Amino acid sequence: EYGGTGGSVMMLDVHHEIFLWEYKHLPNADKTKLHVLVKKYAYKTAQNRPSLNVPIHWIQKGSEPIIFRSFFHVWEKFPDTTWKDPYQKPNLWWFTEMAKEEQIYKEKLKEEEERRKK
Repeated sequence: EYGGTGGSVMMLDVHHEIFLWEYKHLPNADKTKLHVLVKKYAYKTAQNRPSLNVPIHWIQKGSEPIIFRSFFHVWEKFPDTTWKDPYQKPNLWWFTEMAKEEQIYKEKLKEEEERRKK
């Protein structure tokens, strides 16, 4: 575990790659220091690895890929703790996209009916 200036990162070494899971925001300066430290660690443990160039993956809390989660038998997603303004207008992107698709579908049906009438 690395806790720089207020941030926190956990390292998971799975032999052929290294994951750095950032569960509390870490400033860029600390990320650079940590990346150098992890590179040194990977180099010191190179005799046990298939390659000297082991990939290092940065993962943010809440956007963990399946490959990372698969190393844990039980993975509990953290609830979103960001404050939501109850008066903020909701994002209706999905509904507008569905409405567009429905309109396109209706237009295609209408064109097909007109072709059949001719």
